Amino acid sequence: MFGLIGNPLTHSFSQWIHEKLTNVDYHLWEVEDLDSFFHSSTFQGINVTHPYKEAVLSYCDEVDSIALRCQNVNTIVVRQGKRVGYNTDYIGLAFLFEQANISLAGKHVVIIGSGGAAKTAQVLALDLNAQVTMLSRRSKEGVRPLADFVSLGPIDVLIHATPVGTAPYEGVKPVVDVSTHPEIEAVIDLVYNPRRTNLMIEAELLGIKAYSGLMMLLMQALKAAELFHQTSYSSQWVLDTYLQQVKSSTNLVFIGMPMSGKSYIARKVTEYMNKGFADIDELIVDHAEQSIPEIFNAGGEKVFRTLEQQMVELVAKERGLVIATGGGVILNEANVRALKRHGLLIFLDMPLQELLQADRKNRPLLDSEASLLAMYELRYPRYMHYADIILQREGYDEESVIFTLKEALDAYYTDPWTQP
Repeated sequence: MFGLIGNPLTHSFSQWIHEKLTNVDYHLWEVEDLDSFFHSSTFQGINVTHPYKEAVLSYCDEVDSIALRCQNVNTIVVRQGKRVGYNTDYIGLAFLFEQANISLAGKHVVIIGSGGAAKTAQVLALDLNAQVTMLSRRSKEGVRPLADFVSLGPIDVLIHATPVGTAPYEGVKPVVDVSTHPEIEAVIDLVYNPRRTNLMIEAELLGIKAYSGLMMLLMQALKAAELFHQTSYSSQWVLDTYLQQVKSSTNLVFIGMPMSGKSYIARKVTEYMNKGFADIDELIVDHAEQSIPEIFNAGGEKVFRTLEQQMVELVAKERGLVIATGGGVILNEANVRALKRHGLLIFLDMPLQELLQADRKNRPLLDSEASLLAMYELRYPRYMHYADIILQREGYDEESVIFTLKEALDAYYTDPWTQP
């Protein structure tokens, strides 16, 4: 009776969202042939996603004014035997702008894409009195080539409206290099799975605010459900569900110097928050069937770092874990990006004096005080740069550390731009 059509749908949250909101069965249909689907299927209401938002227009008997202006449909409802098309993405994106406190009036908005989502973003941005430039890999009327991004004038807001970076292909490079436009105020990536795309990560590391499409997804789903069931739902449900989803699915990733207590604190947090646990170093040892000193003795640091990246890529795809990392995990930016996609990097910042007094036994790279000082000088700026949250770590009072972490997480989830 209700469901989503598109292809592929392995990344979709729609079934979970609609069944959570309405307690009504909701199906996912990976459609390869629209003609066959519409001629053989009976439904009361469907949502439409990539790549069919524009193509389904011809299967609608009526189209509402917003969908007509956007020239794409993401919701179809059967009314008195007629298929009526709507575009609830418009409302969802407007809600995202509102919650992110992003004003587009008088701003230069660049939209990457030329499909249904990009057209919706364009119509909304124009309605909000923005100046809009459209970019796409495929040149077409009214859309400039993606290569023009570097040479564009100042950009205020960047909206990415293509599927690039969607799971399971979250490791692809960003479609543009945002470092060429450090003046950008905000990046909105309409991809919602993973939690942070590489584009968002690169923007955040430059100090640019970045937002995923999850809030938009939830609001457009709520509005679609209202059309399906001819009822109304509170927008507070969107805010509550967004927060619940982010809190439950986000990995808490501990980074910091060797001997700062990452594994110890991570295990305590695991117990306190009732989450799963993973220790990258333990996974390396299990995989190699050797201790870390043995790995270094046999193959050197290069072999260890290769194993480390493999274990990071494996664990980073999971959700809702507490993850302890080795001190050098941040030396490889690929590790940082992988861990940030579904996780928050929490830097346990232990004072240097305490590190100097710690036991360095079985630490292959710390055979002297001088080596520790050199490592600290190299790594400390990177910990600070990559961290989403910074925890001052003094002594071994885990209760105070966990309490401080809880406060920091609550603040981050309320407004990540107050952190670290």
